[in-house]
Amino acid sequence: MFIGVMEGAALFILIGFALACAAIARACFSQRPDGTATRTALLWSAAFVVQVLGAVMARDAIGGAAPLAWSAAALVAAGVASLVLGRLWRERAMEREAMRMRSLAPQPDQD
Repeated sequence: MFIGVMEGAALFILIGFALACAAIARACFSQRPDGTATRTALLWSAAFVVQVLGAVMARDAIGGAAPLAWSAAALVAAGVASLVLGRLWRERAMEREAMRMRSLAPQPDQD
C-alpha cells in the first residue's frame, strides 16, 4: 500500500514537529540546562516552520511531488545542522567552562 504525495509530505512534517517538541522538552526539563539545548530547540522549531511554509508554497507554485521533496530536504538539512552546530555549541560551552574554572583556581604567588 502506497501513500500519496501529500500524505508523505504530511508525514515528514509530523516527524519535524515531533523532533521540535522533543528538543523543546529536552531544553525545558533537563537536569542541567545549557545554551546548547536551547539553541537546538530553536533550530528544530525554525526547521518545522520552514518545512510547513515551504511545503505549502511548493504545493501552490509547483505542485506534484514538490511538497514531499521540500519537506524531506528541510528535515535532512535540519538534522545535519543540528548535529554539526550542536557539536560546535557544546565545544564552545566546554571551552567557556574550562576558562571559568581556570579563572576561579587559586593563582600561585609569582615572587
